[in-house]
Amino acid sequence: MKQLDEDPWEIAQTKYKVKDKFSGRVTNITDYGAFVELESGIEGLVHVSEMSWTKKNMQPGKIVSTSEEVEVVVLEIDAVKRRISLGMKQCKPNPWLDLQENYKIGSEVEGEVKSITEFGLFIGLPGEMDGLIHLSDLDWNSNGEDIINNYKKGDMVKAKLLEIDIEKERVSLGVKQLSKDPMSNNKDLVRGNIVTSVIKSITEKGLHVEISEGVNGLLRNLN
Repeated sequence: MKQLDEDPWEIAQTKYKVKDKFSGRVTNITDYGAFVELESGIEGLVHVSEMSWTKKNMQPGKIVSTSEEVEVVVLEIDAVKRRISLGMKQCKPNPWLDLQENYKIGSEVEGEVKSITEFGLFIGLPGEMDGLIHLSDLDWNSNGEDIINNYKKGDMVKAKLLEIDIEKERVSLGVKQLSKDPMSNNKDLVRGNIVTSVIKSITEKGLHVEISEGVNGLLRNLN
């Protein structure tokens, strides 16, 4: 029966070009994206990674709904496989470019703790973006796995902007970088030197000591 009608994909090869914008209707939502009907017989997939500049870990069903009219850009077309790859985020300005223009590396930012993970804190930034403060960038001396327990969701945190990676859409922040590294100007901290320290705590690992203000050390228990 379908052979009685003209093959829409023969028309699609000339009608739909990469980077062209079209309006379509969401016909189906899956875990990996949403299918958008451009015209009768022609559907394209908007992968979840191409739906939003900022909503990276959100289910597609929370971004669009079935039968919703959306604007899309053609990213790739394969007439042989009858497949069109579409993008929604490309129809809107890239906020990562604005972030790079408005903020300089080393500048101080402040944001709300959006989530806490096993590897750090995600801080809300302008434009619905999040920046990551890795465990290793929380404090110069304390173990990040311990000090992260001092934070809770909703806290306002000041941090220094360390890196903006537009390609990977990632912002790196640091709290400890707001203060000077206590190790940087301590002339006594040379291998082989003898230093006087104060015992702060005793654990199974050994003696935790304070050598000077902001400089801690560990005398390991080798038994």
